[in-house]
Amino acid sequence: MVKKSGTAQAAADTDTEHLPSTNGSQHEMHEFLRDFDDTVQCLSPDEVYLLSMGAVLTSGVKTAVMTVKHSLMLRAGYVSLEKYGVLNPIPQDGYDALYTKALALVASGEAIPNAAIISSLPTTPTAADLPDEHVVAPDRIALVDIKLKATILKCITSKGRRSHYAGVVGPSGVALLIQMATDSKLVDSKFAQSTHSRRIKAQIAEVMRAKLTQVSLEEFDEIKDSLETLNGQLLDKDDRLSERQRSEHYIRLVHGLKSAGLKNSLTLDLRVNAVVHGDLQNTINAIARVLSAEMADIEIDRLEDASNRALVADVRDPRKTHLDKSKPPKDPCPHCGSMKHWAKDCWKLSLIHI
Repeated sequence: MVKKSGTAQAAADTDTEHLPSTNGSQHEMHEFLRDFDDTVQCLSPDEVYLLSMGAVLTSGVKTAVMTVKHSLMLRAGYVSLEKYGVLNPIPQDGYDALYTKALALVASGEAIPNAAIISSLPTTPTAADLPDEHVVAPDRIALVDIKLKATILKCITSKGRRSHYAGVVGPSGVALLIQMATDSKLVDSKFAQSTHSRRIKAQIAEVMRAKLTQVSLEEFDEIKDSLETLNGQLLDKDDRLSERQRSEHYIRLVHGLKSAGLKNSLTLDLRVNAVVHGDLQNTINAIARVLSAEMADIEIDRLEDASNRALVADVRDPRKTHLDKSKPPKDPCPHCGSMKHWAKDCWKLSLIHI
């Protein structure tokens, strides 16, 4: 049995049958890239990791990275915060700009995840700063990147357009995604946008009109997930809602319930946890905590009300006492022989207590 190499195995793991197809037309690029992003899990694990982290897992239990700066950003968890993927391709500069951006944000005092770790990073890292679990190996990453390009080209049905995209950029699949995104914007103009952009924006507007009908974390998650998904499908970053706009919208959803207690609880949670205005993820976490606590209180109140009603109930079921006084007795009273009253209501019983 011939053992496959890592890159050969990566190609074999790619499920091209369930990937979308396109004729390569610029008018279809918006739709194709969105569908390709939806089915990205059909790619091999190496290709998926490359698209999201820009790195490749090696057989030596190490992670191949592009540069030392890439390694340090990856270890600090800052790369995952950028949410790279098909619609937001990984940078092609060795993560130099991302590294500079992270250091600048920490220096300005802005609250970002793992700020303490990032603040300790050197301004100009060297090979000595490379973690033991990482190895700088851009050649290994390039092999997976080449396989990614081959996978994308298989999705193009038109032979002419496939040949065009095969030669328009180098061997990089990530570079091909960037080129496709650029080509898709050529059908837009200052006065008209593509059908894809108009449709997504219309759907976003519809989702933003939705309101919470009750205190429900499930309902909030449904609205939030729909908005996040649609916003990510807009290829032009200038068209997307910013994190500040989305966090403000989610806060307005809670305020829309018209509950002073809920509004005060959210304000207090944001203040206690020092959530910066516009911090999307921490704002979502605060809303989840407040809604969960309110739902728990509502359920406790409901159970207490049900328990109190059970304790104060004093209405006897005549079927359980076998004395249905709405009907005349069937047997004579054992005390006086009358058929006009029940035995317990007999006048002779009152004589016993005299």
